[in-house]
Amino acid sequence: MDRIERGCSRFPDSAQEMSNDYPDHQFLQLGDNSENKVFKMNFWSPPPYSRVVTALCAVCAICFITVIILIVALNSKVIDKLKNIEASVQRILIDKTTDVLQKDIASVLVVLRKLSDWATKQNSSFLDSLCGADWAHHSFSCYYLSSDTLSWQDAKKACESMNSHLLVINNNEEQRFISTFSRPFTSWIGLTDADGSWEWVDGTPYDSTPKSWQDGQPDDYYYHQLGGGEDCAQMKFITTAGWNDEHCTRKQYYICEKKVR
Repeated sequence: MDRIERGCSRFPDSAQEMSNDYPDHQFLQLGDNSENKVFKMNFWSPPPYSRVVTALCAVCAICFITVIILIVALNSKVIDKLKNIEASVQRILIDKTTDVLQKDIASVLVVLRKLSDWATKQNSSFLDSLCGADWAHHSFSCYYLSSDTLSWQDAKKACESMNSHLLVINNNEEQRFISTFSRPFTSWIGLTDADGSWEWVDGTPYDSTPKSWQDGQPDDYYYHQLGGGEDCAQMKFITTAGWNDEHCTRKQYYICEKKVR
């Protein structure tokens, strides 16, 4: 019995004492409402100012995230703009560099053209001096157009007496030069088929050179009452310069050729 009394004595005498002893807990309180006592329950709730702080923090967080997104987006646009500006500057520099280079190249070409003209004149004078009087030069050869007419055989000997030979045409460029050089005369050249096939007098293979025969030539015409066929070639002008076979005894102008020495 004493134990029970001692145990009961440990309980607080009132709700107020319990509230003081256990501040974090909620208790039913007896209140006087009219004659009867009723129970009232007090619930804990946060102060009003804490809700405002929470709302402000949420707004700040949203604003902060928005600012970060805007900064990232703006940085991306700025980077793109900078890249575009860099590309534009590079194009401008390339264009400017190209313009400068083109002007420099044009200036160099003018100088080179003048030097080429001067060198050509000097070379022409030099080659003319090497070829000798009455001779014309082209490339590295000298050419002589006779003022007298001879048979093909006599023309061949005349050229040999001048340390040269009857003209041998090695390429189309030489053919074009001779067409202008010998116009409008018909002249012997160093080509014959007296032995049955066409041969150049200096031994150059006939098959290795261009052919410039007039239409229908060579025809080895026999009805000229000179005996035999036409075994010697001449440069002849009809509408254009071209080769023609002729009887070797006819007297024609002739063209001699020699290398520049």
